[in-house]
Amino acid sequence: MAPTPREPIYRWPDWLRPAMVDGYGIKPEDRRIPSEFDIGSQFRIEFDTDETTASCSVFLDPIQSDWFEAFERDALVQGSRWFYMPLWVGGQLTDHLVRFKTRPEMVAKSGESSQYNFELDVARRENLMDSGLVWILLMFSPKEWFDYTSRLHYILHILMPENGGVTNIPEGLADDYA
Repeated sequence: MAPTPREPIYRWPDWLRPAMVDGYGIKPEDRRIPSEFDIGSQFRIEFDTDETTASCSVFLDPIQSDWFEAFERDALVQGSRWFYMPLWVGGQLTDHLVRFKTRPEMVAKSGESSQYNFELDVARRENLMDSGLVWILLMFSPKEWFDYTSRLHYILHILMPENGGVTNIPEGLADDYA
């Protein structure tokens, strides 16, 4: 469930270290259930959702720790509100809309730093490939696809303008592939 329009959505501050995601990944919740009427390993989707969980840890100095605990308790109402947080997922640091699934727990102390572990509900998985491109890449390799798009760009924007050409693709031409 995403946030309501009246609810403020905070952003993880830039001056605070991003959380480390265990295994640098987000675990999708499995919504497939076996059908009671089919024989074999037939699955169907129970809900049309893409809920995910990220197990994270963050190392903070004393001032950051104080701020983090107050932020979770007061601004996020004990972690129940959504906020944007940069997460290392798939080798990229990108903002994700998240909320705490479990309350942060301080699990270790090393000198001045404290380690907090927590789980996040991720509302949207960012950086997922567009489904149209998924289907295209079933037919063509990424190298072939980039080659074809480079040629199309060359034809439409380099060759054709010299001949009074076309720089705009007519509406509706690419609707089936979007």
